[in-house]
Amino acid sequence: MKVRLIILALILNTSCQLFAGAKPRTGRMDVFESFHALDAQFTTLDMQFRDLQNSLAKDRSHSASKRQWRKTARGMQTTTTHISKISYRMYSQCRRPSRQLRYQMFVLLHRRARALRICLAPVTRARSRTLAIRDSRKVQNAVLDLVLQYQAISGGYAAASCGAQKWNCGVEKNEPRTIGYPALGVKWTCVSRASACRGILGPRAPLLAQPPLTVVTTAH
Repeated sequence: MKVRLIILALILNTSCQLFAGAKPRTGRMDVFESFHALDAQFTTLDMQFRDLQNSLAKDRSHSASKRQWRKTARGMQTTTTHISKISYRMYSQCRRPSRQLRYQMFVLLHRRARALRICLAPVTRARSRTLAIRDSRKVQNAVLDLVLQYQAISGGYAAASCGAQKWNCGVEKNEPRTIGYPALGVKWTCVSRASACRGILGPRAPLLAQPPLTVVTTAH
């Protein structure tokens, strides 16, 4: 239940209000676009994790229960693979020292996703409900680690509001929290120039109003 509440809180926090109705772009994905894609995957992961817990809690026939928890665990593996691919895409683009924070945060997300996939494997092969429940405890911890790592990167991005033509910039933020929570996170701020961002460069805010195409003069 604790894991699910954290996932739901994360999804609500990153509801993408800032870019609602924006048209999809082709080519390289910017950081906020990756968050949009990841939000959808974490929503799916939340539903799948709930289904896994329900399938293990219900006292159904052994064969039917086994098929259900295996199917759900495989679905979670697929979702986690998508998260892993997006995070790899984001950190593999980093080549300059100025992008060190972006590399570090997304590579950690990639590793957390890989760890979850490893934890899910025994559940997909478990021959008894007892073994599946035992292995699902590791899955729960791995899901929590993955969600917290994503929250450390994206927390507050949907509420970021930069002035016209300013850039969103994620800067390093220490997280003095409880054991298990990522010690390093990202705080989203605004900068006037892309070169001024010393962290994770986000998208540029659009102009609030387009200038007129022609200047109308008034005859005297």
